[in-house]
Amino acid sequence: MWPPMMHLIIFGLENLNDTRTSEIAFRWANRWVRSNYIAYVETDGMYEKYIATEFGAIGGGEDLNY
Repeated sequence: MWPPMMHLIIFGLENLNDTRTSEIAFRWANRWVRSNYIAYVETDGMYEKYIATEFGAIGGGEDLNY
């Protein structure tokens, strides 16, 4: 997931002005920040994209060598 996409999803849910979607937006935002923080602590870097299905995992192209 790219950070701008997460921004759109989270703020889109929040702007629906519904208690349920606001709670989902808060949980997703909280998880997103925590996942990014874990990736930062483990790699000492911030990245353009992250794997949304793996907590703290950084995304990349198929030919990246880490």
